Amino acid sequence: MKKKMFILDIATFGHEAALMFIQRQGWLLKDVEIVFCGSHGSLLERFVTEPFSYATVPLRNSSAGEYTEVTIPLAKFRGEGHKLLERDQFDLPINLFLLVSPSVNQVDELECVMSHEKALKECGQYLDSIGITQDKRSEVKSTGESARLVSELGLGALVGAVAPKIATKVYNLKVLAENIQDDPNNKTIFVLLQNQLTMKLK
Repeated sequence: MKKKMFILDIATFGHEAALMFIQRQGWLLKDVEIVFCGSHGSLLERFVTEPFSYATVPLRNSSAGEYTEVTIPLAKFRGEGHKLLERDQFDLPINLFLLVSPSVNQVDELECVMSHEKALKECGQYLDSIGITQDKRSEVKSTGESARLVSELGLGALVGAVAPKIATKVYNLKVLAENIQDDPNNKTIFVLLQNQLTMKLK
């Protein structure tokens, strides 16, 4: 039987972390069913209902802080009796890219930039430097979702996405700027969780 692993989205650092966890555990990729959930809330809800499944989630970024959308519900589920074990953990270097439609050539063409809340914070100084002020930033559920939305807007869209470089291949986007994180040593702690059993306390 395949191991089931819940992660956020395909074009995210969570996907990269999941692939590294699979390698670190000595598993074969063909023996793992990766399930993309779209949001951390959905990921955790599905994870706790599947005994003996796995989940890859971020806990804290070195510059943008704690992922409360993960840590708060995780503490809640554990308090209810869910046995969610930490099987592995590591720091993943986070290099952010500004991705756009192939028709966009200059940063000053952009009217807004979207991404996950943490990614926007991690490159806040860079965004300020190119004129993307707070009112021109839009938060979405994941870096992968931001890339997908920019892709769906099509050619001519003056909207950028802050996402991993892999999103260029997944969504046919162009790199307008690379390594835009404010801290060159930017890292996120990712954890591999294992659901030993589901037992809600009365």
